[in-house]
Amino acid sequence: MRKIFFLFFILALAITGCVQTGNQGGTPGLTLTLSTKELNDFLKREFPIKKKYKFASVKLDNPDVLNIQKDRIKIGSEVIYSVEMLPEVKGKVLISGGIKYDPEKRAIYLKDPVIEKLEFFKKNLVSFIPENHRKTLFGFIGEVFSTVPVYKFDNKKLMYRFLKDIKAEDGKLVLRFGL
Repeated sequence: MRKIFFLFFILALAITGCVQTGNQGGTPGLTLTLSTKELNDFLKREFPIKKKYKFASVKLDNPDVLNIQKDRIKIGSEVIYSVEMLPEVKGKVLISGGIKYDPEKRAIYLKDPVIEKLEFFKKNLVSFIPENHRKTLFGFIGEVFSTVPVYKFDNKKLMYRFLKDIKAEDGKLVLRFGL
């Protein structure tokens, strides 16, 4: 038993000794990146999301991570809004938010999502939507993007328990691991 423990200890020591230092020149650690394609592939599995209200329903579909910069993620999505007895209206939403990691769920979320653009009929209608519909529509969209993960790590991989930091660099999410 001691030989196995000693072997694992030596192996762990060798691995941590060979890990590269992060870009910031601080403490040593492993660095991995997530591209917009990887985020999009994950989001495609999570959507569509639909919520029905008393007289209306809202559906978000086909999310697309457009860019990652300055520690913010921008996501575009289709919005389908319908009110009883009227035809549904299709549009697009552009939402952005900071990066928030939940270590218990091992997932990345948008922090404080903001609707930057809401387009119906090829017009940005953010300021033209009536207040009673705005609360329904904006509340749902903000709730979806703050509670549905942008990316979720595999629970079977032990390394994600040691995630120290997530930053946006060069259009990708950079994950830094360490003890």
